[in-house]
Amino acid sequence: MTIPQEERRAYLLLGIAMFATLLAIRFLLDFNGLYGQDSHEYFRYAQRWRDFLLGGAHPGDYFWPVNYPLYGAFLSLLLPFGSFPMQLLSISTFVLLCIYTALIIRCFYPATNQRLVRIYTFLFLFLAPFLFQSSLLVMSDISAAFFTLAAIYHILQYREEARFRHFTLAVFFSASAMMTRYLAGPVLLLPLLIFAGDFRRNFRWDYLLAGFGIAVICCFPHLFIRGMASGDFISHNWLLNWHPRHWFMRSFTTIEGQAAYPMPNIFYGFSNFFYPGFLFPGIIFLAFFRPPKNRLLILLLAIPLLLYGLLLGGIPIQNMRYLLLTLPMVLVLLFPAAERISNYMPSAIRPLLIAAIILIQAFLIQKYSTHIYRANQVEKQVAAALHKYNKAPLYTFAIDGALRSYGVENEIINLWEQKLDSAEAGALVLFAPEKFNRQWQDENPMINWRFLEKNYSLEVMEDLPDGWRIYRIGEIK
Repeated sequence: MTIPQEERRAYLLLGIAMFATLLAIRFLLDFNGLYGQDSHEYFRYAQRWRDFLLGGAHPGDYFWPVNYPLYGAFLSLLLPFGSFPMQLLSISTFVLLCIYTALIIRCFYPATNQRLVRIYTFLFLFLAPFLFQSSLLVMSDISAAFFTLAAIYHILQYREEARFRHFTLAVFFSASAMMTRYLAGPVLLLPLLIFAGDFRRNFRWDYLLAGFGIAVICCFPHLFIRGMASGDFISHNWLLNWHPRHWFMRSFTTIEGQAAYPMPNIFYGFSNFFYPGFLFPGIIFLAFFRPPKNRLLILLLAIPLLLYGLLLGGIPIQNMRYLLLTLPMVLVLLFPAAERISNYMPSAIRPLLIAAIILIQAFLIQKYSTHIYRANQVEKQVAAALHKYNKAPLYTFAIDGALRSYGVENEIINLWEQKLDSAEAGALVLFAPEKFNRQWQDENPMINWRFLEKNYSLEVMEDLPDGWRIYRIGEIK
């Protein structure tokens, strides 16, 4: 697909504007992208990889796919500024995700107004609240979404042109997507089958060898770390507990405690079509939606979206992060509906409508992101307070990753890992009982907290934000 020079310039300017906006927000808010256990674990593991690449100890294993922290570690060799390299990776891949989404829309709807495509992408992808906030996080979601969509784009381009560049990029992005987030595998299954069929018709040994080499390079870190256990991710607890009955349920008890959700799982699995955090006018778009007639669009996007939604609906948990992966595909599918609405609009009111959408998205971004920003600030404050008690062992839960990221050196005993039958006098407890009481009431964190309350005198040393307190363990009662 040849893109005119003027259009390339428009994409470049749009990309620069989006990149500059995200960087400005990052520095103005002093937001380092770290919050919650997951982001700190990504950061910790990237640091282990960086040390290993510089001649240090083996990085060891961790819970998720290897490649996102590894790519972050490579970037940190050039930019050794804490979590910023990984945050920069999320920002960069988000900008590329927006551009690739516009390019795919251009492929499937070549006759449409390309300026409308860029406006649509900016309003409903770049300003999508959950995606916007995720682009500033040290998390794998945005990078995985980009790799997945880029793989589909180059699979599509290879089908059109059968060129070496598109073949190798399709392999690289497909392998990177699955080694960044395993859930990309089900989304890419059908597109890769189509890709394999196209390659069979245009078979070349040099392409095959190059593709094999790229796939091995992308998958090698996973094989290097996991070894004989490389396939164990298939037996993940969520997959083992998958069942169609979960489609109609909205409350679950799992190893992560008790959870109740506002909608049944079957609606959750497709909520990136209509939930305000993803696409606030989604219901309106669906009202103007017409089933696509393009067979390739159905095979590359519509069927994978259907299968992915059913897969998520059968898992006994609702995590909106999982739906970030396919939101760009949803937007490609719904673009004709948005175009129909645009055609009905008098040209005089379109600028006002665009301004209104920007204001609504800004409000939603602020609404959905405030708790993340606050959590980031609270973690910094709690860690700063702990530096005054840097010799005593520390019993805590849920915040231990943040404490390590911010240099707390106490020996940490995680209250989730096992039930306590004793505790060390003089040690510290960092806990927020009201925060954890409901979700973890019958699990180790609250069981251990009640054990400490019942059997030891606990002296409050310091009250901290968000319900956190530092206690010192006294004598046995």
